[in-house]
Amino acid sequence: MRDIAARICRDYLTGAWKTISADELQLKRISGGLSNFLYYVLLRIYGQTHGEHALETMLTESVVFTLLSERKLGPKLHGIFPGGRIEQYIPARALLTSELSDAKISLKVAEKMAAIHSMDIPVSKEPDWIWNKMNRWLKGITGILETIERDRANGNSVV
Repeated sequence: MRDIAARICRDYLTGAWKTISADELQLKRISGGLSNFLYYVLLRIYGQTHGEHALETMLTESVVFTLLSERKLGPKLHGIFPGGRIEQYIPARALLTSELSDAKISLKVAEKMAAIHSMDIPVSKEPDWIWNKMNRWLKGITGILETIERDRANGNSVV
């Protein structure tokens, strides 16, 4: 993986990245929290895509991500390659459930969502698209919650 990451960074990034070797890279999965790297990029390598609409979903996501990036409503896009993309790394964390009721935070989220939803993006406007996406996310979250509950029941600590 290190060799592939080095090649992709050399091919798609500029500056010091043009001469980087695989040995100079430190690979670490991003799960939250900060790291002490001098340079950050996020190398997103797509997982297996399955299902009837897998390719369409991946293309739609790439188009939306690119447009959000160009309009400064998302991370900067450094490059797209077969099987993934290179994105700006933004040191951040997910909102806590308790923070969602904070009026100042909710207002900021609403402003960003309004800006995103007012964009003219060349993707399907069918009303079932968003519901299908949300259902897939819900199934994923349900699976995670079931795993957490199973771990708790087995006495494993949950972070």
